[in-house]
Amino acid sequence: MECDSIHSVIERAIKRKPIYSPQNYVDKIREARPKQPYEVEFLTHEFFKEYSKLKYYNSIRPGTRTGEPVVTDLRVIRYNPDGVIEYKLNYGDKFSSLPRRVKLGEPSPLDEVPKLHEDPLPIKKKKYGHLQELKVVIPKDYHTFYDNLPHEN
Repeated sequence: MECDSIHSVIERAIKRKPIYSPQNYVDKIREARPKQPYEVEFLTHEFFKEYSKLKYYNSIRPGTRTGEPVVTDLRVIRYNPDGVIEYKLNYGDKFSSLPRRVKLGEPSPLDEVPKLHEDPLPIKKKKYGHLQELKVVIPKDYHTFYDNLPHEN
């Protein structure tokens, strides 16, 4: 599969190289293929939406009868801004619209879908403490990143 070779290239690029922050992963993934760098999108908590609030589809199963595709056959799911959900059963296929079983409500533009989290999720106090202890082996340039991690008090 194409994705296996991509993972392999990325794995070789980050193997035995120091990673001190999430940004280091982004940089290493871009550097993994110098001639045509991979596109990497750095996601924050603001990217994730509370899709469970959408009630337009009661199922994401693409088939309706025995022998037709089921959820575990899905390879790609795409939520469009107009509220339509599309899927692929194979990576090389074109997107198909997911059939709607029961109309539970009108779709909302994705801008109206609430954020999953208003703020970054805090890490446990114990984990924060352990990360602070590790700063003795982490270059000083990264200490601010670790100091500013949201954590429980």
